[in-house]
Amino acid sequence: MQFEVPDLVADLRALRRGYGVEAAEIKIGNALGTVCGVLESDGPHARRQKVAETLTALVGKLPEDLRFIAEQTFGLNGAADVRYERRLARVEERIDRNVRTVKRRVDETLRRVAELALDGERPDRGNSPWHTAQLRVRLVFGPDAVEVFEVRRIVSHQPGLAEVAHSVTVDPVPGRAVVPQPGELGIDLIDGGTLAEPSMLAANRIGYRLLLPRPLDPGEEHEFSYRITNKGTFAPRYVCTPKYPCDNFKLTVRFGPHRIPERIWLLRDEMPLALNDLQPRREELRPDAAGEVTAEFSGLVPNRSYGIGWSAPEE
Repeated sequence: MQFEVPDLVADLRALRRGYGVEAAEIKIGNALGTVCGVLESDGPHARRQKVAETLTALVGKLPEDLRFIAEQTFGLNGAADVRYERRLARVEERIDRNVRTVKRRVDETLRRVAELALDGERPDRGNSPWHTAQLRVRLVFGPDAVEVFEVRRIVSHQPGLAEVAHSVTVDPVPGRAVVPQPGELGIDLIDGGTLAEPSMLAANRIGYRLLLPRPLDPGEEHEFSYRITNKGTFAPRYVCTPKYPCDNFKLTVRFGPHRIPERIWLLRDEMPLALNDLQPRREELRPDAAGEVTAEFSGLVPNRSYGIGWSAPEE
């Protein structure tokens, strides 16, 4: 699903109401959520943080006069101590204009922010501690479980990098509320460090920390591998949605010769919230005689999804 500037402007107008980004029930529409990389599995704090960080980065690119208007409009940088009407009055006092003019400037600011967000460039979310140079994943459908084997090579961006935080999300089958139970999802480290005790970050997302064998300095590389075993059901797809940049990602899915889906397709540079949308025409993939398909991606952008999807048995 593609969004246009008016779609995002409408979401920004909804967000500014009340206490803006600090509202108890923060309003995040589909367009805003995709721009900010909000996932269905994110909790309230993560959703609010992603929106605030993205808007702060975008607002920082505005001219100084519009920057103040944007901060007050969205309630950024401590401006959300009062409701929107009072924040609007602050803008009126600052630029010494009447309410009609102020509202026009606010509308102009919303459009500028939307244009920046949709111009194809991702706002800088700060210096990432590391990035992935290469990711190799093999997903295998077995008789009793699905196993995922991952080999990842990372590059440190900071001195003394001692651990790497990861999370794995298992999306439920569309239309069902079934989520993995602790006994159905397991993560086993094969090599490359020590795995701290995994924790459930959300109903369908498990987080873990990899403790490195030794601290890494900037530019140093490290490779590790692990296996994920899922005995439950999950949405018919496998994607990588990186938090930090990823140079290269190669994915192989082995269905086996006797359980090949009717359709298999490529998921490239997708908005996470649009993965269940079956309307876009996507590139079809043909499995080989062994029931395997492979896709490779380069230059993965943070908070966008890349991988392979397939039709569920009942489709």
